[in-house]
Amino acid sequence: VTIEVKSTSTSTPKPTPPTGGGNGTDTNLFKDVPKSYPYAEEIYYLRDQKVINGDIDGKFNPSHTLSRQHAAVILSRAFDLAPVDNAKTSFSDVPKTHRYYKEISAIANANIVGGYSDGTFNPNGQLTRAQMAMILVKAYKLEGESSAKFKDVSPQHGAYKQIHILANHGITTGNEKGEFMPGRAVNRAQFSAFLYRSMNL
Repeated sequence: VTIEVKSTSTSTPKPTPPTGGGNGTDTNLFKDVPKSYPYAEEIYYLRDQKVINGDIDGKFNPSHTLSRQHAAVILSRAFDLAPVDNAKTSFSDVPKTHRYYKEISAIANANIVGGYSDGTFNPNGQLTRAQMAMILVKAYKLEGESSAKFKDVSPQHGAYKQIHILANHGITTGNEKGEFMPGRAVNRAQFSAFLYRSMNL
């Protein structure tokens, strides 16, 4: 089942293809993201903007799910937030010794991403598509819901409004069945596409 159908809308700016120089020559591509990959242009745009990186083995692993801590790092780069040494709100599971304490604290201080009611951030938890929607709508101050609704997102869902705001702006299209799959973990390629579209509204 397709998780996300790539939009063919012309309302979203088309990123520059990775063709030569600093934009991704054949020797400068991720090993697992060829130019023919559905979201190659979005991924390389963010790479060239220094928002995302690959792994040390030269791969991007586009199908891998994204943890909340890695989403925090990516968002801190997208918003050009300087790492901070002291968080306004501390999380019980993100001590100062945590590898990404400064980045998580930066986005928390900027009120882009928060924690849970029990005082945790759950840095290793997988970021769901619903959580992603809530983050992007809040971060980019998006408004206006789409009139068409996803079959699997009821009005009682906690991210009902945010999910349909993303749809209204063409940031998400859902799958070919008209589903959004809010509880499904978002992968690195999908997050790259969603973030690119949000950055270029």
